[in-house]
Amino acid sequence: HKAILDIPDLGAQLQYPPGTMAYILGKVLEHGVPGWGDGERIMIAHFVKDKVH
Repeated sequence: HKAILDIPDLGAQLQYPPGTMAYILGKVLEHGVPGWGDGERIMIAHFVKDKVH
């Protein structure tokens, strides 16, 4: 399971193995996880209203 968490705004590509949790404010940092090959992934996205940040 060789997934990579890509954060282009920082020029970073980080290992993203199973069990990893990341909290990123998408309004501030563009991010994504490109294809990872075999295996399954579950992603839970939480959205916060502007007044809460």
